Amino acid sequence: MNVSFLRRNRLLAGLFTAVLATGIVAGTAAPASAGNSHHKKIDYVALGDSYAAGQGGGRYLDECLHTKAAYPRAVDKLPGVKLIADATCSGATSLDVLKHQIPRVKHKLQKAELVTLTVGANDIASQEIRETCGAPGAAAPATFDEQRCTTLVLKAIANVKERVLKALVKIDDIRDRVKILVTGYPRLFAAPADAFQARANAAVDGLNAALHQAVKKANMWGVRAYFVDVTRAFHGRLIGDRFPWLHAEGNDTWHPNKWGHLAYSVVVIWHVKRIF
Repeated sequence: MNVSFLRRNRLLAGLFTAVLATGIVAGTAAPASAGNSHHKKIDYVALGDSYAAGQGGGRYLDECLHTKAAYPRAVDKLPGVKLIADATCSGATSLDVLKHQIPRVKHKLQKAELVTLTVGANDIASQEIRETCGAPGAAAPATFDEQRCTTLVLKAIANVKERVLKALVKIDDIRDRVKILVTGYPRLFAAPADAFQARANAAVDGLNAALHQAVKKANMWGVRAYFVDVTRAFHGRLIGDRFPWLHAEGNDTWHPNKWGHLAYSVVVIWHVKRIF
């Protein structure tokens, strides 16, 4: 095992421990009433897909591929925060969040102070897009049509932007002035080895930009939403790097491993501390 790898991972784990230790009780982080872990005051609802459910982070706990490494579980450990509903599920799309997850936990959202949302990756990785764009493991197209591939991806990204905006407004309508964190996604490949990998990275960049734009537009309508960028946290840890924090193969391909989910947790917790 490379010594620098161990040191960096220990540093990340140490940072995570420190964040949990301070919780959101440090003077600028939260209301004083949230400081007592025995009297949790910030009710929290998690929405989204496999990146929020924790797929790739260890042993699966249910059919939605939840693992103990999922960032909502880490947020729940913060003094002053209580996870009252976790609707995240592997395979969820932006339409699933809008049409199914939000209605299913509406009664919980009515009293939530914090909501996290991670969604969009499945929209740009639909079966049609995978087959058209020649993704590994998908049925290879008879002839590659770059224009059709690009058109499908851009349409999917536009749909995500529209649906996420609707979801943010809908959540705010259910619980006025709730604070919503919308997380982005890491790029997948450190140094794209072929055209598909380059397109995949570009698609993630486009998706992140769309999510950020949806948050900004929601802000204009009075929604207290915040974009959480995780790209820097994964710098030097992508597929192709020596010690990636993403699975390169197997059933969890392109999902964070336990270290990737730990990185997500650290970034999300930092933002929770910042907004409360």
